[in-house]
Amino acid sequence: MGGAGRVDAAEDADLLVVGCRGRSAAAEMLLGSVGSYCVKHSKVPVAIVPETGHIRGPLSRLVVGVDGSANCKAALRWALDHVDSYGKVVAMGTFAMMFHAFSVPEPPEPELVAQMTDVFRDAVNAVASKKELEQFIEIDVHAGDPRLELRIGGENSSALVVGSRGHRGVAHLLLGSTATSLAQHPTAVTIVVPEE
Repeated sequence: MGGAGRVDAAEDADLLVVGCRGRSAAAEMLLGSVGSYCVKHSKVPVAIVPETGHIRGPLSRLVVGVDGSANCKAALRWALDHVDSYGKVVAMGTFAMMFHAFSVPEPPEPELVAQMTDVFRDAVNAVASKKELEQFIEIDVHAGDPRLELRIGGENSSALVVGSRGHRGVAHLLLGSTATSLAQHPTAVTIVVPEE
């Protein structure tokens, strides 16, 4: 069954699950064309399961990429709705630092970290109830390449959750560079949530 058939079959499902092509000698795990189609066109969340990844037991730790956008809020809402009752949702906000090609990046100024933390906290507050904030959510802020930071954060979690940009017009073709990288080369179970 091709990608279109899988997307149609999952129209009333809660989750569409696809696998990766596996690991070859010269390439890392790669989402195939069917999986790519599903991620771009599905109206329900898509779980991408790499060859070495699987979900063990309840969803006790979900890492969610947070950047303040509507699609990250949909991903955070999905995580809060599906985390185990004793679990944790790590809202991971990352921001890239600018530096010259031959220089060593310096640690970010504390004021910048505080400012970015406020941006990520506002995104979380827009989605989560007070009870959810107290019981389930941990905000984790990192300076660095979001693709790398989220990939590392997702490795020790039940799943990594990211948002896509929705289905309006050509928006379904534009996952966003971070989500695209994480979906195309997953190292952990990665769940892509469409914008609500």
